[in-house]
Amino acid sequence: GVIWVSGRGGQKLVRVDPQTGNISSTAPSGSFDPYGIALDEHGRVWIANCCSYHGTYMYDPQAGSWHAIGTAARPRGIVSNGKGRVFVANDETDSVAVIDSNNLLNIGSIALGSGRFPLGMAVDVNGYIWAVNQNSSSVHKIDGNSLNIIGEYPVGSSPYTYSDMTGTAFFDVIPPGWYRHRFTGTTKAGVTGAQAKSKIRWQGLIVDYMGPPGSYVKLRLRVANSEEAINEKPWTPFFGPFPDQQFPLDITQTFDEPAEVLDVEVWLYPGGSEQSMPILKGIHLQYDNE
Repeated sequence: GVIWVSGRGGQKLVRVDPQTGNISSTAPSGSFDPYGIALDEHGRVWIANCCSYHGTYMYDPQAGSWHAIGTAARPRGIVSNGKGRVFVANDETDSVAVIDSNNLLNIGSIALGSGRFPLGMAVDVNGYIWAVNQNSSSVHKIDGNSLNIIGEYPVGSSPYTYSDMTGTAFFDVIPPGWYRHRFTGTTKAGVTGAQAKSKIRWQGLIVDYMGPPGSYVKLRLRVANSEEAINEKPWTPFFGPFPDQQFPLDITQTFDEPAEVLDVEVWLYPGGSEQSMPILKGIHLQYDNE
């Protein structure tokens, strides 16, 4: 529930609490030029420091402590793979620094080749690391375990990014995730075909999702005859997990009476040691008008 901001202009790490509206900040001793920002699997905040001290800072919110780990010049983008490693783009040295985030050590550097000038770092849903190279208009794909370069691929002119461009890091550090959608029954009425509210006999439900091995989803439901009333209604017990169970889910016996409004809440759980989240693609309903 906390938002961390790389306060580059004020040379601060800013903490925002949306629940209370409280805004505070902190900074390490020494030269601090925050650029890219990332969270690791322990909820610690990592900052790529550009462009005085060539390194990265780690802030532990639980302990309130800072740690500095040196890299090559100049740190810009940064990402955690959620498995004990942090990767830092060093633009002027055309390299990616690899940090052991458990032991807070720089364990090596990946050379990308002259003239690349990497700015952005990201991890994808399969755990591969991506370096975004501004000067060569290309991206490198890196194996996060072996640290071998898989390939280099051309992209648009002078790409510029330095944080979670794939969105994968968000899901890796906040399992499980959930999504809620409200469906309202309508029917076409009269010669005008106007939409009118209608009570619906909800029959079946399909959740369309893409899940890495070991990941799964659960869901729960609630119904009412108005949007005002549904917020006070209890949820059903969870259905699932899927894919152990199969879609479509028959809900004809779940609710005794037809209803105007249906809430569907889908919970997404990561799989195994990979900690890769399923991706929700859609929710499909089968129903009859009453």
